[in-house]
Amino acid sequence: MIISHYHTDHFYGAKAFKEKGAIIIAHPYALEYLGSDEAQRMFNARLDVLGKDLIRFEIHHWCKAHTDGDLVLWVPSKKVLISGDIVFGGRVPFLGSGNSKSWIDCLDKILELEPEVLLIGHGEPLFGKENIKGQVEWTKKYIQDIRSVVRKLYEEGLSVEEVRAKANEEMLKIDPAYSQLPVFFDVNPVNAYHLYFEIEREVLFESK
Repeated sequence: MIISHYHTDHFYGAKAFKEKGAIIIAHPYALEYLGSDEAQRMFNARLDVLGKDLIRFEIHHWCKAHTDGDLVLWVPSKKVLISGDIVFGGRVPFLGSGNSKSWIDCLDKILELEPEVLLIGHGEPLFGKENIKGQVEWTKKYIQDIRSVVRKLYEEGLSVEEVRAKANEEMLKIDPAYSQLPVFFDVNPVNAYHLYFEIEREVLFESK
C-alpha cells in the first residue's frame, strides 16, 4: 500500500491493510509526522468528530445470482443496501452468467432485510420499503416465470433452439405486461437459451 502523503484523509485506515499483511510504503517525513505531538492532537480531534458518526457496513456473498461472485454491501444502521445487479429496475435481468435458482434465494434475503434505500446496478436508486419490496418481488417473479417456461418446454422435449424461439410467446401467456419492458423481446430468448442448460443440469441431478 503506497501512501502519497501524511494528511489524515489519505492514510487513516492503513492499519487494517497492515493487519492483513500489506507492506506500507511512505516517505520518511510521514513517519516523522506520525511521531509528533501535532499528529496526536489531530488524531484526538478527528476521533471526537468522527467517533459519533462512524458507519458500520457489511459485505456479503449470499449466493450465486447474476454472476457466481455477486457481492452486496449492507449498512444496517441506515438500512441501505447496494445490491449490484441482483435487483433490476424496470428491465429484464440477464441470466447467462450465474445461477437463477440460487438468485431467488438472494432476493428472499433482501426481502428479509427490508432495506429503506436500495442502490441497484442499473437504474435509479429505490426508496421506501414497499417500493423496494415491489421491485425485488418483480425481479423474483420474472426469474421464476422464465424458469417455469424453460422447464416446461424442456420436459416437453423441445431443443434449446426451439425453447429459445418460443420463450417470448410463452412468457407473454403468463404476463402480457412483459411486452412493455425495454429489450424484452431481445434479452428474454437469450435468457431462455442459457437457462435451458441450467435446467438440464438440474433435471439430471434430480434423476440421480
